[in-house]
Amino acid sequence: MLSNELRRLLFQGESGQKHDAEPLPCLSGDEVLAKAHVPTRYKSCTFDTFHAYSEEHKARKLACESYSKHFNVARYDGVSMVLGGPLKGKTHLATAMLFAVIASGSTGRLIRARRAIAAVVEYGEDALAELANPDLLVLDGLLSHPWDEAGRHAIFELIERRFEEVKPTVITTHLRKATFLRAVGDRIASRLRENGGKFVSFE
Repeated sequence: MLSNELRRLLFQGESGQKHDAEPLPCLSGDEVLAKAHVPTRYKSCTFDTFHAYSEEHKARKLACESYSKHFNVARYDGVSMVLGGPLKGKTHLATAMLFAVIASGSTGRLIRARRAIAAVVEYGEDALAELANPDLLVLDGLLSHPWDEAGRHAIFELIERRFEEVKPTVITTHLRKATFLRAVGDRIASRLRENGGKFVSFE
């Protein structure tokens, strides 16, 4: 049984909603929002509400739409994706991907990377098991806060667990590709590249 503190870290987001990771049928818009466990701020973040202001921005949107449209393929191969760089729109598109995946019948959730790290560092296997459960996990804002070796190890253990269970992970980060790959280290970078994992650059 999960402790109350671990439940708070994993399942009580800014929206105040509880997460339910049971397999889902095709859902209505309101049901998708309830299941996605996203902060209230992002409840309107869909592909339709994303405004691409350049051809490059449009290409990023199309890449994310394609990933969610063909999620069954990504799910089969465990293909992950990183949305990185200083420009805006990463969390919007990651949330839109999550909504689309859940609406199609898969399970998924979004969690702030710092909360995931804190949970895994403090609670180990219990936290890993919960975060390995959804078909798609969005880790939002990785490396937006400094991390120590324990944090790096926690993220590696989480990505490794999901890799072993063939569960894709989508990561958002403010860092550019080269800086991100150096920061996470070779082991994490290797797992994220497996089976054609992509880095979509926002710069």
